[in-house]
Amino acid sequence: MRQSGNMTLDEMLVIFGRGDLGRTRRELQTLKGMSFMSTLRLKIVRAGFAALGFALAITTCIVWIDRPVSLYAARLHLYTGILDSAPVRSPLLVFVAAIAVLSGGFAARSQKRLPPVLISLARSAAVAGLAVSWAVCVTEFLLKPMFDRTTPAQLLHDGTYAFHWFRQEAFTSSFPSGHAAQIAAIASVFWAEQPRTRSLCVIAVGCVSAALIVAEKHFLSDIIAGSLVGVGAGLLMRRLEMLFPN
Repeated sequence: MRQSGNMTLDEMLVIFGRGDLGRTRRELQTLKGMSFMSTLRLKIVRAGFAALGFALAITTCIVWIDRPVSLYAARLHLYTGILDSAPVRSPLLVFVAAIAVLSGGFAARSQKRLPPVLISLARSAAVAGLAVSWAVCVTEFLLKPMFDRTTPAQLLHDGTYAFHWFRQEAFTSSFPSGHAAQIAAIASVFWAEQPRTRSLCVIAVGCVSAALIVAEKHFLSDIIAGSLVGVGAGLLMRRLEMLFPN
């Protein structure tokens, strides 16, 4: 038997077997409306608790954790200039995201000529590319100029540790982490759509996060906030994919 969520109202009426079909139809419509509202309220409550948890985690890191972690990482002397020498910059990442989107569109139009696995991966890559582009726009053009936080390099240089609201300068572009947002956007999409890649997603996010701290690029709270932006971008793009599958 099919689940009630896939049944029409007429099929439900036959199963319930009520005599007053008009009344039963109205009751079922009311129940469906109540179920939708209950689900919506539950999602809002969950989102609220999640936002509160992230806010508390970020605030805790800013007040008590960021400085000790950055100072300890600097004493390890593990940074070798990889992030500075490698061309890992937002324009390159946006270009890669555009290539991913184009590959997904090509795969969608070539479904009869490509294996299903490649089509699925290409579609996920396209969604991830859109999520990366969105994450870059939010972090680089909205949040960083708004918060304008000093970097760990500035903390180690002269002890400056502060937010300079709406005043972007050379050293003040730390919060939130754009790299963390981009890798989280990719990982969130592949985590949901390609379960076999979940271990790789965890490894990638962990390695990028550790590298950003060791390289004196970001505080821990920057990475948490950037990851939140990236996951939000991934969820948004997956929702749009469901609404507009073609």
